[in-house]
Amino acid sequence: MKQKKTTLTSKVSHHDQAGQLVLEGVLIMIIFLGVAVAIKNKFNDNGYIGSLTAGPWASISKMMSDGTWDKTKSEGESHPLTQTLSREGDTN
Repeated sequence: MKQKKTTLTSKVSHHDQAGQLVLEGVLIMIIFLGVAVAIKNKFNDNGYIGSLTAGPWASISKMMSDGTWDKTKSEGESHPLTQTLSREGDTN
């Protein structure tokens, strides 16, 4: 009588592979979310976000309040409504 040769082969179904793929995807998303939160906390603690917006805001607020990008004049000095205007025009 001939003996059957048995081998222990693991047959992984397609469903098991899809489940593993989903699990790996979730783990990768958790890792990326953790890294993003850590970076955000580091930026907030060191004030990087504030410094990124404070510099440009000084120029923008000057333009909004005075209508000029010139930083040498004091606030309100170059606004059109604070200058003396005449209906006759320039006398020079």
